[in-house]
Amino acid sequence: MPTIVEKYESSEIAKTDQLRSIATIMDTIENERPDVDWVYEFVSSVDGSISMRAVHEAVDVFKDAEIISQVDFDI
Repeated sequence: MPTIVEKYESSEIAKTDQLRSIATIMDTIENERPDVDWVYEFVSSVDGSISMRAVHEAVDVFKDAEIISQVDFDI
C-alpha cells in the first residue's frame, strides 16, 4: 500500500516543504486512529515551526485529495 508521502508526491496537490514534512511525519505515526490534535502534538514535537492551523489545513487537503481518509485518522 502506498504511503502518505507517496500518495502526496503523485497527487496534483502543490508541493510545499511544509506539506511534505507533515506527510512524512504522518507516515511515521503508529497510533491507529489519531485525531488532529494528536497529529499536531506529534508533528510539532518533530518540527516546531509547523502550526496547528497548518496541520488542520494539511489534513483537509490530504482528505480532499483522498490521500488519507477519516478511517485512517479520527478527524
